[in-house]
Amino acid sequence: MKNPWNEFKEKLIDFEIENKDYLLKDDSETIRKFNESFKSDKIKELYQVHQEVHPYPYTGNIKKAEVILLATNPGFVDEEVETLYKNKSFQKECVENLFFQNNYFVNNDKERVKYGDYWIKRTKKLKADIGEENYNKIGLMQFFPYHTKKYRKIAKKYFSGDQKYLKSQEFNFYLIRQFIKEGKLFIITRSKKEWYKAIPELAEYKEKGGVFEIRNYRQPYITPNNFIDKNAYEKIVKKICN
Repeated sequence: MKNPWNEFKEKLIDFEIENKDYLLKDDSETIRKFNESFKSDKIKELYQVHQEVHPYPYTGNIKKAEVILLATNPGFVDEEVETLYKNKSFQKECVENLFFQNNYFVNNDKERVKYGDYWIKRTKKLKADIGEENYNKIGLMQFFPYHTKKYRKIAKKYFSGDQKYLKSQEFNFYLIRQFIKEGKLFIITRSKKEWYKAIPELAEYKEKGGVFEIRNYRQPYITPNNFIDKNAYEKIVKKICN
């Protein structure tokens, strides 16, 4: 399956460009219908898809990663509009992620980390145990690639034909199926039911010891005591360091 984000290559070749529409063409009509469906401004503010922010379907070079975190979607924070979202290091990171050119889990630029350190904090213990040199062996994939304040699944009625997911989502699902074949390990940090429904192979792979679930989904810290499987953390560190 071809990378659908390739249509952005010309648009994003200059990181200085502040484009106001970062939706894939194949995603745009469905998202437009979804955004127009809210009957109150208050609800719309919470759940609307923000197309003016760089998409964030995956973090780090996931093709080279040994362990991949599975999350829901990147959040949208009003206070970060003038800080993180316009930070050039963050924008550059977003673009490099799309084309598998980023060789670090999260850009370690000081200003970028200062403005957005969510996953830095939640992988702090893991980073200490695997070492700086192995931090690039972690990746993150989002179930939904676009920013929202709160996530709400897009209902079937907003899609065309038999489609159930966005083109961008289907690409992530395709990648995960490939990664299962390659023997990568997965950590489900959120939206367990959604991931298993979209990719039944993940449930099968879990039975083979390839998928681990976080105990506290509200605080998805990657620490020894935050896994349902008590041996999960040890297996993850071993996978990364070998």
